[in-house]
Amino acid sequence: MNARHHRVAVLSCLLVLTIGCNENTRLHPEPTNSDQLKVVAFYSTSDNEQGYSPAKTAEEAAQDVEIVKNISKEYNIILDMKEDVDNMADAAQKALDIQADPTVLAVVGHSRSDITLASLPHYAKAGIPVLIPSATSPYVPYNFNLDSAWPDINNDGRPVGAERFQRVYRLLPRDVPEQVDAIASTTLGLLPQKAENKSKDVMLVCDVTKGSSIYVKPICESLLHHKDLGPHISSYRKFDLDTGDIYGIVTDIHAVKSKHIIVIAYPQIARALIQEIKERAYLVHEKISNYTFIFPDACMTAAQDLADFGARVFITSPLQSIEKSTTTTDVLIQHIKRDKANLTQECYTFDAILMVFEAIKSEACRDRIGRDCIAKALQDRRPTRAGCGIYRFSDGESDVASYHIFAGCKGKLEDIGVAANSTGRAICKAN
Repeated sequence: MNARHHRVAVLSCLLVLTIGCNENTRLHPEPTNSDQLKVVAFYSTSDNEQGYSPAKTAEEAAQDVEIVKNISKEYNIILDMKEDVDNMADAAQKALDIQADPTVLAVVGHSRSDITLASLPHYAKAGIPVLIPSATSPYVPYNFNLDSAWPDINNDGRPVGAERFQRVYRLLPRDVPEQVDAIASTTLGLLPQKAENKSKDVMLVCDVTKGSSIYVKPICESLLHHKDLGPHISSYRKFDLDTGDIYGIVTDIHAVKSKHIIVIAYPQIARALIQEIKERAYLVHEKISNYTFIFPDACMTAAQDLADFGARVFITSPLQSIEKSTTTTDVLIQHIKRDKANLTQECYTFDAILMVFEAIKSEACRDRIGRDCIAKALQDRRPTRAGCGIYRFSDGESDVASYHIFAGCKGKLEDIGVAANSTGRAICKAN
């Protein structure tokens, strides 16, 4: 083992001593020279109640990139891929286990906002750097009591009066205001443009089932009060699958007769809703093709499924596309087996992993590898290309990606450009 790796082990031991103990902190076992250091990366599968993420494929691709392979071999560091849990209680327990593990250098995850928020307090206690490739709620990564009144979200997308967890780096834009503005622009671009045809013809449907609200609540509240879109919303329907069902929501949709429906929910709910509307459309003398649905980025993993139902479907997603193929990005494309123009979350996960390993190789970690130097390298990072994209962090938030609209009309799905500049009317008419 080389001298640099011995310093890693010593640093990990020191971390155990300096973090301190309270009732929620476990005593950390000291790593030995034979312990493997880890970068933990989370993914979710199709068995997850609120939908899967494509992160696992991106994580597998990252393992084949030269810098990851070389550093893993030289310093005995592994990329430890873990399946995400499905609720906040289990997420907190798993994070507590990671908090107690001195061999963990950094975490990439999680796949949803609620389980990210439940995990962050434990990572913060251990000083573990966290890179977020998919959680977009403005409540993440802030520290507040979920059992009390939640803080308001200000115009900058920050919870009022809440402190931000340190060493947390989000690669994609927040929901407020970025995704809210993208959804609003998309919807307004689909409505009739003539003054005499303007009407309150938009229905907003929001899933507030436990576990979804951290993601859904700030988006829905911001859409309701959006200065341009708000006046067009004719009906606002919240639903909780613990106390209700999809059938009742569809009955309300048919009663309101809105043809433009914004659905803020995770993929499984979105699929179930649009399928129920399609199956019952004949009862109100309608066809599924008469409806237009606008979904948030969480539904991007189900985009083609939603488009296949036959309705007009629009999904906003923070696109991090590969502008120029390199040896590194080609590895990702080969694993994904999909056109590089439609990569979204895969790119963020892929890039997050590469950024951690590049931080390990950086000048900040020249003397010793540990959580401190990785955090310093990430915080000090100038605008640079990680794999797919270019990132620049300001207070832990990246400010370079923009929301695109993915339009699905008659089963065809394609990127139609930046949300603020695009409309889906022409492409759907052409299809």
